[in-house]
Amino acid sequence: MISPQGGKITVYDRERCICDMIRSRKKTDPQVFAQAVKGYFTSKERDNIRLMEYAKQFHIEEKVQEYMEIL
Repeated sequence: MISPQGGKITVYDRERCICDMIRSRKKTDPQVFAQAVKGYFTSKERDNIRLMEYAKQFHIEEKVQEYMEIL
């Protein structure tokens, strides 16, 4: 994608962002983490299949499954 300033930037879908946040939870602000994860899992626009595909690629299936069950 091209930024408003004209530079190329990489963008990800929601599922990839959630997986990235779960992978680096200790580096993420706890309030931001909680809000993002809760917002995603309560959203009607989530794609659980795509989320689990990313989780498998990043070897975090168990962690993602835990959040899916809790929320």
